[in-house]
Amino acid sequence: MKELRAETIMVKAVFFTKESTAAKDILHVLLSAQITGMPVTDSEDNVVGVITEFDLLKALQSGKDLWDKAVWELMTKGAITADVSATASEIVNIMTEKNIHRLPITREGKLVGIVARPDILKSQMNP
Repeated sequence: MKELRAETIMVKAVFFTKESTAAKDILHVLLSAQITGMPVTDSEDNVVGVITEFDLLKALQSGKDLWDKAVWELMTKGAITADVSATASEIVNIMTEKNIHRLPITREGKLVGIVARPDILKSQMNP
């Protein structure tokens, strides 16, 4: 595997949300952007969790009203992240061990990008 760093592989234009955002607004973003989840940041842009379709489905299943909840109430807290200096192998190890599709990339705890499984595969295509 080519040992590229996260900062080379990552997508910098990241869909993300603040923890205070209304869950109904996230539902619209996920559906219109055709994505399955996004990082959640606090007021200082530190990654504090992720919100996914699965989180929203669990909320609906338990009878919660998405029109009445903020993201912080439904998100998966304690997001798994990688630093911009992480290698492709390190990222793949995290993804496979934790069975995750996308990994927020941070610099000093602040969100700067995201790496999804296809991004890793694409990074390995060119010699």
